[in-house]
Order: sequence, then C-alpha cells, then structure tokens
Amino acid sequence: MRIQRGCMIAVLACLAHSEAAQAHFLFVRLCPTAEAGRFSEMYFSDQADAGDPRFIDKIAQTRLWMQAKPGMFEPLTVQKAADRLRALIPARGSVAVIGECTYGVLDRPKQAAFLLRHYPKAISGSAEEIHALKPKPEIPFEILLREVPDGLEFRALRNGKSVPNAVFDAVAVNLKGHKFTANADGK
Repeated sequence: MRIQRGCMIAVLACLAHSEAAQAHFLFVRLCPTAEAGRFSEMYFSDQADAGDPRFIDKIAQTRLWMQAKPGMFEPLTVQKAADRLRALIPARGSVAVIGECTYGVLDRPKQAAFLLRHYPKAISGSAEEIHALKPKPEIPFEILLREVPDGLEFRALRNGKSVPNAVFDAVAVNLKGHKFTANADGK
C-alpha cells in the first residue's frame, strides 16, 4: 500500500485542552515530479495550498532535511520564491522532509509572550519504507506515522517521548482536514 503522495502532516499537534487557533501555519508539500524535477514546497498560510507573500521573509531562514534512508538526514538547499520556499528532492522513492523554523517571539496584548517555532513534515512513498524512517533527534517535536491493520497510526513525540492525549490536525493533499486524538499511550 502506498501512502497518498504529499500526505502533509501539519505539525499542529496540540496538547488536549488547548484553545483553537486562527492563524498561519507552516506547511510542507511534496510535489509530483515535473519537467524541472520534484520539489518540496513550504507555505506559510492559513491553508496548505498557497503561501502568504507578506511573511516569506519571516520564514526564509527555515532549515529542511530529507530522509530517504532510515536515520540518514540530508540538509536541503532552500530557495525563496515570492510566496513559498522550495527545495529539490529526488524524483523517485520514498522520502520524508522535516523542517525547523524559529519564527520569533509573539507578544500580544493581555497574553504572555512566547517563542513561536514550527516543525513541519511531509512524507511520500510506500507504507513499509515510511514506517522504517526514524525521528530526527535534534527536532524537539515530531509526528511519526505507520500503517496498522485498520488504517494509519500517528504518534506525537516531544523530546523523543510520546505525548499522551495529543490532538492532531492533519491536512491531506486534497486539502481536506481531519482531526483526531491520541490515546493515553500517545497513539
């Protein structure tokens, strides 16, 4: 079984009981192979299909890594476009792209200031190969995915440990959203 190409996991897994947010997020999309090759595109937007050009400079320092073989992370060269970031990836084969973006400190009236960091991730390929991929140890928050007999299992990791009762918001390649909650084991 193949996991749908470009399955995007908007790394928006929030702990249970958090408030809903209306904001922009960092999305990574693995595009199909075209004449110029195959690219990973990153958008900073409220939806996963187009970036907001007003914020491209705020995310331009984003670092991306590709994992095509378990545990081997290759840094990607990120190019800035008008409304997105792009990085060339192999034309074929299973791959995961994970990123790190320190957006900056947000200081809003009547709220505590906080450091906003994004850890976007996208996967594409066969379920068996995707299951063999490993978390990137330097990334403090990541979502793993594996095929189970009745579907797909998501697991949120914070500093390498499962997050119990995490709430997941996933956005598929067709931009349909799905919300689900982990159990006490973080699965």
